[in-house]
Amino acid sequence: MNKSRLVILFGTVTVLLCSCARFTNLAPDLEKVFEAPEGEIITSYGWSYDSTRLAINTLLPNGAISTIFILNLDTAMYELIDTSSFDMQNTGTYQFDVWLPGSEIIALTSANLKNRRFFDLESNSPVGLKDFPGQIAYSPDGQYIAFFNYFNQYPDSRLEIVITNLQNEDSDHYIIASTEEYSPAASDLSWSADSLNLVFKVDIKEGDSRTDIYIIQTEMGIMTPITSSGYNDDPTWLSYDNILFLRASFIGMKQTLESHNIYTDCQVSISISPDTGSITVSPDGTQIAVLENWSIYISTTEKLIEYIDNKCK
Repeated sequence: MNKSRLVILFGTVTVLLCSCARFTNLAPDLEKVFEAPEGEIITSYGWSYDSTRLAINTLLPNGAISTIFILNLDTAMYELIDTSSFDMQNTGTYQFDVWLPGSEIIALTSANLKNRRFFDLESNSPVGLKDFPGQIAYSPDGQYIAFFNYFNQYPDSRLEIVITNLQNEDSDHYIIASTEEYSPAASDLSWSADSLNLVFKVDIKEGDSRTDIYIIQTEMGIMTPITSSGYNDDPTWLSYDNILFLRASFIGMKQTLESHNIYTDCQVSISISPDTGSITVSPDGTQIAVLENWSIYISTTEKLIEYIDNKCK
């Protein structure tokens, strides 16, 4: 395998004007399910594979102590994860990274991103699994893992996305090129529910206030941008063919929730509060979690999907 593809990135800034539906009107059952303890912030959160729980990471502003909650959405009860079994120096800085598909295992990453530990929620103990560098994302079918691989050899610095088959360890490489002037960075890896497509965010240039959303269609081996201007953030899959992401305008502090169909290119804009920090859709596509002012809110996606479908007819 080992395919390599080159994408050169350029930047501009966009001003957003949106006369569109409001997210709150499309999420009538929006409910607060978690609030960070006083004096703490939420640094990461993610869904369980069965869409019934959230793993939530909170942190003191000085970064000294990190707390990991597992919130059961059916009972509104939570439990705390004890990291002392592998955090021998009791740094308290391990944070939630990702929930492994079809299992009770979560990945935790140290604050400096140099150490990752896998933790079994059933046995309440660490487990030994093969690790990969940087941010990781497992496909829902458990067959693939995607991760970023960075090259920093002056004057050529670049990054690539590697997709590895966990059964035979064959890998495909998708290269994002850089120049001597800048090195792009990437994050927010996320698989579609059918394990055929991958979405991620690319920071085009430091200080340029531009980020783009890219998809990789793994069957065809094609990497394509779905945005080309503005500040775009937090991509998540609403369905196997539809991506949601946030788009911000720094003029007037406006923000929209964008829906993009990867097969028809139909894009729908929805007005959303500028205080919204991030969004993520449950693996089964029935719920959306919204982070706002260090609280997490949950809503069903039925009206949101209906609105988008009607706009794209």
